[in-house]
Amino acid sequence: MTTAARRIEAEHLTERLAGPTRTTNWAACPTLNEMLARLEAAFAEVRRFSADASHELRTPLTVLRGEIEVALRHSRSSEEYRQLLERLLESVESMARMVDDLLLLSRADAGALRLAREPVELDRLVEETAKEGEVLARPRQVRVRIQALEPWC
Repeated sequence: MTTAARRIEAEHLTERLAGPTRTTNWAACPTLNEMLARLEAAFAEVRRFSADASHELRTPLTVLRGEIEVALRHSRSSEEYRQLLERLLESVESMARMVDDLLLLSRADAGALRLAREPVELDRLVEETAKEGEVLARPRQVRVRIQALEPWC
């Protein structure tokens, strides 16, 4: 059983310990296999979280890159550059909020704090998402438009 347990690593959590045989009586085997199943689920959740976090951070980075590439194609007036810098700052602030949220979730998962639920202003969330979508869609000549948006919590 010790040899079998040593073979199981974080990358191979799908493996399980074999049950008792005629020559061995591994009473703890089912309990250990249940523990391995819980560990496997926890590792899978961490992998999903990391993938989701990477995806969420990639979007504002793509927005920043797109805005900068468009700005570098042609000379602009100082007012146009100021507007561009304001949009870029919004994207940076969005990423900073995401990183703060990820840190907060990490602390909550570790039991270091307790999260309090609060209402979300969905109209503002939709507007922010549409702005990011517009920047991503612009190079493909796609227009993003919001219709009949009302305040909503």
